[in-house]
Amino acid sequence: MPRSVHTPGPWKTDCTDADGFSFVGSREALVAIVQYELFGSPSQAVAMANARLIAAAPDLLEACRRLEDQFAAYAANWRGDENGWVDRIGLPQDREFARAAITKAEGRA
Repeated sequence: MPRSVHTPGPWKTDCTDADGFSFVGSREALVAIVQYELFGSPSQAVAMANARLIAAAPDLLEACRRLEDQFAAYAANWRGDENGWVDRIGLPQDREFARAAITKAEGRA
């Protein structure tokens, strides 16, 4: 699976300044600026939640890649499912969800 190129993590949020901006990035580069209106919507709390989500993006992508690798290894070693428990616990759907997130993050969707 091709790996997308992005600013290396970890990313973190910088403190929000008085003008309504929160900065997200790493030591190497600024990744995003999240702006909020001082008097309106989105509120500072929503903007900070968005900034934290953006900052977590490299870790979330890596987690999805690891899950996909585990799903692939599990599928390669599975010999059957006599009781149907794999479908009941949702592994096939979870694998597709992880794949879709990876595809979206890598710009292939």
